[in-house]
Amino acid sequence: MRELLDKRLLWVGGKGGVGKTTVAAALAVLAARRGKCVLVVSTDPAHSLGDVFDRELSDAPRRLLPNLDAMEIDPDAEVEAHLARVTAQMRRYAAPEMMAELERQMRLTRQSPGTQEAALLERLARIITDDEADWDLIIFDTAPTGHYPAAADPARGHGGLDRWPAGA
Repeated sequence: MRELLDKRLLWVGGKGGVGKTTVAAALAVLAARRGKCVLVVSTDPAHSLGDVFDRELSDAPRRLLPNLDAMEIDPDAEVEAHLARVTAQMRRYAAPEMMAELERQMRLTRQSPGTQEAALLERLARIITDDEADWDLIIFDTAPTGHYPAAADPARGHGGLDRWPAGA
């Protein structure tokens, strides 16, 4: 167990109803009690991590216990935030007469395959690479495997989780 908790990142995944959230929460509590500064992050749309700790969680880390923070990422809200950032970036480079069409395309993108996965991966990357955060261990309580493999599979063209910093 010590070797597992010495990692920087842990991904708890599997089919729905197998106990992913329970395992992620238990690992987080154990690591925190052993002195690790821990963040446990749920990407599951069911948002049951807050239920496990009997606390209201949001998309910002909340201190639950000494050394233990938790958050629940809302995939739909992440899509909206991601598309807003992309639109703002495009606005800087596009001619003003192009913006109406670009905004129409961005509205259509909300429902495009892979949009939610791309938005979540961007958010997870920001959490992992946050230089101001002092977490020793980040535990991801992932969505059921039916929602998640496309985001994690480099063969599907999403970059894959294997591209994040060495030692993670």
